[in-house]
Amino acid sequence: MAHRILRLLLSVALVCMTAALLCLGASGAKTLTRGVSILNPKQNIHGDGYEWHNPSDTLTLSNLRIDTSDEFGLKIPDGATVILKGKNYIKASKAALYIGGNVVIRGSGTLTLEGGETGILCNSIQNSHQLRINSGTYVITGGTDGIRADYSKIALAGGNLTISGGSGHAITARELQTAGGVTVRATRSLHASYSLLLQGANLSVESDQPALLSDGSFKTESMTFRTGDSLSSLSDAEGYDGEKALATVSTLDTTVYSILFGSPYPIIIDVCLLVGALLILAAAIVIPLLLRRNKAKKIMEQIRLEEEELRRQHKAEKKKAAT
Repeated sequence: MAHRILRLLLSVALVCMTAALLCLGASGAKTLTRGVSILNPKQNIHGDGYEWHNPSDTLTLSNLRIDTSDEFGLKIPDGATVILKGKNYIKASKAALYIGGNVVIRGSGTLTLEGGETGILCNSIQNSHQLRINSGTYVITGGTDGIRADYSKIALAGGNLTISGGSGHAITARELQTAGGVTVRATRSLHASYSLLLQGANLSVESDQPALLSDGSFKTESMTFRTGDSLSSLSDAEGYDGEKALATVSTLDTTVYSILFGSPYPIIIDVCLLVGALLILAAAIVIPLLLRRNKAKKIMEQIRLEEEELRRQHKAEKKKAAT
């Protein structure tokens, strides 16, 4: 009996150890010590934590880990869409992430970037190019700038970003634009050399210079402001007037209103009317078909009954003639 109990305990321990090793193997992503470049892809590319689908120009990052002394951690080509899954980490001596043109980043994952000079470097010289962030969670640090796009545009349309710059800015770009739904926490200023448009964003910025800097046009919309010399000494303000710290809350109305009736009627009214119209149309088509089918069924049933009656009469006549 004691031997059986001992064997059982050993079996349970072996199963637990095996499960633990499998879990460690599944969660412990391999760390790449060389930078990854996908600037000129001509086929599908697979690696530890990343997958490039060439026909759709889609790069999926899934628990990618790059820690390299190379200048760049990951190079992404023009026209790419990046999808974040899991926890991703990239560290490089110059820029953790190198953007080669128009790039969209989205997904439910996280992306931590550490660059010796810049967390994200947008290296396009075309002012029509932009880096657009739609969703995801980001922690971005750079020795000089968090995000740098000297000649192109940064569009923050969603997601949650924590950005730290060193001797430069949290973000510096030719154009910087935010949209409703994005949250940005920055320990250095947000800077645009051509235009700065902040719309419906939740911002928290603290710097040793003005929190918002623009060498060209500057506009804010759909936000309430609190400003001051530091985040610990903010007070309500009508807008931004050069302070070193600010916090904003989006007041952008994201309600989708009725196309037919406009504000204040919500779009659900249009949906209900459309569904009702489709149901009426379906009824107009289906009900006559059902009626014709029922009528045909009744006619066939009547014919069957008449045939049975004729067979019964014929059978009765034959029986009478036989007698």
